[in-house]
Order: sequence, then C-alpha cells, then structure tokens
Amino acid sequence: MFESAEEDVAALIDALRAATRAEALAAAQRLAVIAAIVARHCDDEDDGTAHAAIDGWEYAAADISAACGLTKKAAAGQMRIAIA
Repeated sequence: MFESAEEDVAALIDALRAATRAEALAAAQRLAVIAAIVARHCDDEDDGTAHAAIDGWEYAAADISAACGLTKKAAAGQMRIAIA
C-alpha cells in the first residue's frame, strides 16, 4: 500500500526536477536574448546619443517591456541581470 504512494511521490519529484531544469534553461535563453537586445541598442552609442533623453537603454527597455509584458522598470531590472 505504501510502496505505491512512495513511487508516486518519487515520480512527482522527478517531474519537478525536470520542470525546474526546463524552466532554468528557458530563463537562461530569455536572458541571453535580452542581453543581445541591449547590446544592439547600446553598444554603438556615441557621447551625443548616450546622454540623450531617450537613449539606447530606453529603447531597449521599451522593446523588452513590450515583448515580455513587463513594466519599463521590470524590463530594466531584467536587462541589468542579463548583462551582468
């Protein structure tokens, strides 16, 4: 009676481990894409555009915010994590 319950729990734990690995992989891929977007918007900035009211960081934050359904502040947080 208890062996079946233990096997069920073991199967659930295995499923949880697999889901956690998949989630971590997806998060790593998402952060890599965010870092690429930030690089495209910010790497070529010169002094004039880097200090503009709307610079590459702002454009990247707007793009990422729209794509991920995040606020601009949350997108900027993800951008900082991605480029760290």
